[in-house]
Amino acid sequence: MKVLTAVLLFSLAVPAVPCLADYVVTAYIPNGRFALSDLNAIADFDGDGQLEIVIAEPNVRIYNAMTGQMEAEVTHEFFEFSYCATAVKLDDDLLPEIVVFRLGGGNSNVYNGYVVIDFVAPAAAPSQDAPIAAAETTIRPNPFNPSATIDYSIPRNGAASLQIYDAAGRLVRNLVDGKVEPGKQSVTWDGRDNTGQVLPSGTYFYSLSLDGQVLDKGKAVILK
Repeated sequence: MKVLTAVLLFSLAVPAVPCLADYVVTAYIPNGRFALSDLNAIADFDGDGQLEIVIAEPNVRIYNAMTGQMEAEVTHEFFEFSYCATAVKLDDDLLPEIVVFRLGGGNSNVYNGYVVIDFVAPAAAPSQDAPIAAAETTIRPNPFNPSATIDYSIPRNGAASLQIYDAAGRLVRNLVDGKVEPGKQSVTWDGRDNTGQVLPSGTYFYSLSLDGQVLDKGKAVILK
């Protein structure tokens, strides 16, 4: 009890930090009576390898037991009554849940109803370094004169480029250069280079990239 009191006083003296994840109420059982025995509100609730402590004041507040920093606060209509909390393993994940019991019946050792609070990890942002699925491109008609349409698809948001090269490998035209919405897209090539000059008959190559990673390549033939 002394250790709990010391942690509580230290916790209240430390400014709250922004919550990095959420605790959500996953069950609310208004009935049922439970005897108070061996209640323990200290556990590693979020799987970060450090103990958290649950404080009722009056909402459920979760503090880092070592630093005293508040990690989250949970509100619920249930908390309008007197209650206490414990750590219980209820589901199939590796983390315990917080179970909050409500005082009832005028008996300080009997609790009426409970709320289950579970830790929900934040969704991971997609890595920009992760491989990007290949995207198929088509050109129609091919051969063409004077213009053709290139159909392509983008798997996610990002900086896309669709470039045309001549047979010597020189860049002659940027058809797409910038952010493009994911999904199916199309662009028309008028058979001209970046200066507006009409290109001669011959074989050209196009390359589709997203965030610098090549998704697909193809061949286009100008035939006059």
